[in-house]
Amino acid sequence: MCIIRTAEVSRPVLFRDVLLINEKDFEKLSDENYFRVLAMDKKWEEISKSYFYYIVGKLRELGLLLDNAISFKVVLPFTVNEGGFHVSDGLLYLTEDRKLVYYNPKFDVYACSGCPVVETCLKSIKSLARETGIKLRNECLDRAWSSVLEEVRRVVVSRITFMRARIDLTAENKVRELEWAKQGL
Repeated sequence: MCIIRTAEVSRPVLFRDVLLINEKDFEKLSDENYFRVLAMDKKWEEISKSYFYYIVGKLRELGLLLDNAISFKVVLPFTVNEGGFHVSDGLLYLTEDRKLVYYNPKFDVYACSGCPVVETCLKSIKSLARETGIKLRNECLDRAWSSVLEEVRRVVVSRITFMRARIDLTAENKVRELEWAKQGL
């Protein structure tokens, strides 16, 4: 079970970085409007101009767009808990031939048996494997995606030399100060 989306990219590409975003924000990218706005720099008829630019603003906040250009090669979702930081399943990938591929196994949109997008899925995973040098060892697409995601995560995490995050530490401290003030009453 998964969701997979692909689209031709018409936006310019500035950077080919690996970007880690919060899993909840990553899941929003499965929405067709968000995905199309990310891939296309022109508004289409079915979406209002204000909603188009609202989505562009959200994509900029996430670091996916810089000005009007795509600023990543790979996007991976992450979660944070008491145990630390965990890179979870899912992938947003920009191929060399300018196709955007979104794959998330947590959604129940498609099942491999009788899947209407199996050809798209197969082309996407083959393209990802070819461009990254990862060997496909499973004929079952679910298992193949799982092993490719695991290998991409392993490679990304093993090659991180530093991480930079946009965090407003003052907002967190203001919440704590308010909690301490309430406790003092």
